[in-house]
Amino acid sequence: MHFIFLFIALNPVFSEIPESRLEAPNLKSEAFSGDKKRISYEDIDEGRARFRPQIARWEFVGDSHFIREGRRGETLNPITLEAESLEVSPENGNKPDTPQPKQGFKDALQVALENGEPLKGRPYLIRDSLKSNIQVEVYDNIVAARHEDDPVIVTRIPSRPELLRLAPGGKFLSGVVDNKLVVIDLFKGRWSTVTHDGSEYIFNGKLDWVYQEEVYGRGNFNAQWWSPDGKRLAYLKLFEEGVPEFKIVRHLPFSQEVESLHYPKAGQTNPRVELWTYDPEKARSQQMDIAVYGDERLIVRVDWEPDSSRVLPQIQDRIQSRLTLLECQPDSGKSQVLIEEQSNSWVNVLGAPIWLRDGSFLWKSERTGFCHIYHYRGDGTLIRQISRGEWAVKSIPRIDEDRGELWLTGSLARAIESHLFRIDMGGELLLQVTSGTGSHRTTISPDGEYVLDQFSSVQNPGEVRLLDRDGLQIHQLAEARVAALGEFEDVDAALHEVSARDGYSLDVLILKPTNMNLSEPLPVWIDTYSGPNSPSVRQGYPSSSWQRFLVHQGMVVMQVNVRSSSGRGHVDTATCYRQLGVQELSDLEDAVNWICQNDWADSSRVGISGWSYGGFMAAYALTHSSAFKLGLAGGGVYDWRDYDTIYTERYMDTPELNPEGYQSTSVVKAAASLTGHLVMFHGGMDDNVHLQNMMQLAHELQLNRKSFEMMVYPESRHGVGGRSSIHMRDMRWRAIQEHLLQADGES
Repeated sequence: MHFIFLFIALNPVFSEIPESRLEAPNLKSEAFSGDKKRISYEDIDEGRARFRPQIARWEFVGDSHFIREGRRGETLNPITLEAESLEVSPENGNKPDTPQPKQGFKDALQVALENGEPLKGRPYLIRDSLKSNIQVEVYDNIVAARHEDDPVIVTRIPSRPELLRLAPGGKFLSGVVDNKLVVIDLFKGRWSTVTHDGSEYIFNGKLDWVYQEEVYGRGNFNAQWWSPDGKRLAYLKLFEEGVPEFKIVRHLPFSQEVESLHYPKAGQTNPRVELWTYDPEKARSQQMDIAVYGDERLIVRVDWEPDSSRVLPQIQDRIQSRLTLLECQPDSGKSQVLIEEQSNSWVNVLGAPIWLRDGSFLWKSERTGFCHIYHYRGDGTLIRQISRGEWAVKSIPRIDEDRGELWLTGSLARAIESHLFRIDMGGELLLQVTSGTGSHRTTISPDGEYVLDQFSSVQNPGEVRLLDRDGLQIHQLAEARVAALGEFEDVDAALHEVSARDGYSLDVLILKPTNMNLSEPLPVWIDTYSGPNSPSVRQGYPSSSWQRFLVHQGMVVMQVNVRSSSGRGHVDTATCYRQLGVQELSDLEDAVNWICQNDWADSSRVGISGWSYGGFMAAYALTHSSAFKLGLAGGGVYDWRDYDTIYTERYMDTPELNPEGYQSTSVVKAAASLTGHLVMFHGGMDDNVHLQNMMQLAHELQLNRKSFEMMVYPESRHGVGGRSSIHMRDMRWRAIQEHLLQADGES
């Protein structure tokens, strides 16, 4: 180890919620010991109880370290914190950097059209990333481009393209028409079809459902990437032949509507994928030679080297236990391996290599069980590991090559906090810049001299501070206020470290009543997600009006970071591998047992709620544990065989290789073991977690004469919004009242 961390470790403790015995409220009484009122359901319904902290926004201005409040505030010098008389200029940030649309573009376009044909609809506007004063607008199948005040050039294509991408420099525009990739030479007024094989089963430059959902990000169907110099285009070609199709039925129209999408479920055929490049000057395509993992491979990221000389794809095997960073020559397709990662569980995709001026690059890896930064030569030779230790780097907000240092975010102490650090490139000295309990969101000045630090904690709704580069506070700029606290009773919020049965320390947030007259134990309510590396608990102000409402109605609200969603590192996240739900439920049970050792918590009235993965956890808890009286499960996967390949196999392996794991994690298979009362909600047009999940579970519960309810929202997908969400909230509240808040004789 090249450097020493000097900090006080926080020892796991069996925290008890302190002071005297609490008593359950008389729910028919409005009596409080304080002057403020309890949140009513009408307050929630009409949006009166809002606890989100309000705080002034501060930002750096221009390319130096001047600051201002919002967009219109005075420009201040951090050195003196006195108002400066600055002229309006790009340097002080008062003039937008992005070129504004030229006046008269539409008129110039009508002249260019010559025949005066009408333009259909509103234009799709595209800006050049290099800010070279090029304006592009697309009207249906008409693409119009102008450089500065030059005449407008018009290109007509057969139909309006989708997924439009402007090449840096603004000479070319790419897009997809009927799953075919097209490239438009904007200032020659001509277009070409790059691929002629686009069809229902072959996608060019466009992702299918599973790739956009699980690899490149929900809603992002783009599979085309221009080189930084704008001279070549990299794109994916996906082959859907053999990938099963799933039907989504919209029931409201008289004749129904049916959507069909390629959706591979765990163990089924994945789309086959290839990487190609295209040179528009030579009108030449070239397939990249990706000789790793065979046809089962996944291409999970595509980047370019800054000088545009190489394409840099990241490739994984089907179950994502390995990852390879390749460099490919765009003209020949030849490739070689730069980095290989592997794991006994899965390898996360952590971003692109970050290139430095000398041709070396930085790489994030979890090979030690914790995410850290590694420095590589351009040929893939490791120079050194820069950060290290039993903590995880979250991001790299700034690289200062002149000073030879990196700025990092993460947490050395409790993962529920977030802090800003600075470390030298040699990894010898690590300095924590932000201080104080909380989650810190920071902005570093362009010159690296100052930091704007906005943070909050469970006890503090928020502050904004100006720090110097070493973390010394110069000035407190703003404090948050929570307007609703002037009208409504607060809650008692506290973080605890709870020891699980094997000694693992769980982060737990407890919200309980304050200033209430109590006489009997309170029901316990758990809101959860608990998906891999998705913490529910953080060191931030508890602003949920719904959770505060439940507390005011006489409940204790608890949130738990199970170890696989602790945020501490991959070493803990991977405990869910091949057994989704098993370890998570064990940790939730231990948290329930801990809180119910207190005489103010009623172990016979524990409820759990969640959506998506949280919906799975709620249903899994009621079928695999006797600790819960009520479960509200929304949009859940109730048998992992029913979910898509890429997500499921990342965490569960394939059904063929892990049959025991799929069996032990199935809610459907365990329906006969349901205890308590389960209420399920689902979107009727959910294309992510299909309605089939709820139907399969409902069927098994019916066969076993179990106590449950279900509600379908016909026009909703993987989430319920609008007036339907109000109906769902009403139904949730009725279930809570009936099964948790009524006395035993009334339920």
